Amino acid sequence: MHVLEARRHGIEYGVEHFVDAQGTAWWLKVTNEDATDFRLLARPVGGGWWREIVAERPGSRLDGVDAFSSFLALSERENGCAALRLVKLLPGDDPFGDLLARSTLVEGGAFPNTVGISSNPNFETSQVRVLITSLTTPRLIADVVVETGEIIVRKQQKVLGGYEESEYVTGRLWVETK
Repeated sequence: MHVLEARRHGIEYGVEHFVDAQGTAWWLKVTNEDATDFRLLARPVGGGWWREIVAERPGSRLDGVDAFSSFLALSERENGCAALRLVKLLPGDDPFGDLLARSTLVEGGAFPNTVGISSNPNFETSQVRVLITSLTTPRLIADVVVETGEIIVRKQQKVLGGYEESEYVTGRLWVETK
């Protein structure tokens, strides 16, 4: 076992390990240190300083990161809903660059909805398996092609007695309080 950082009161963090296309091993750290809604840091496994690669975005909470050979999957909470953001890594010595500028949010259909990462056992893949559901969309498992954003439905929950999604609506009302 290797301790990356000693525990500190009030500081949460989770780490992910990956090896980029150049063979450099990295630690990725999602933390609330100096960031109420969390931020993403990176550093080479051999040591060095943590470098911020996704800054805190107030109102958009970063919950986790999953690393694949050519992209990262960022689990977030956007407008109170679980969301998934995919970002392709760059070739060369710095695979990160401006991650958010290159990222895409996986579409979840009717809002409000939940889009979350599912089981993805393969590091070398061009697709990511996701779970999508909403108040009007029965839970489905799909693969998202990272390059194109195409969503390929693999399995969808059956609704007994028949169901026509277009016959239902969903929404959210925000109310300000004093």
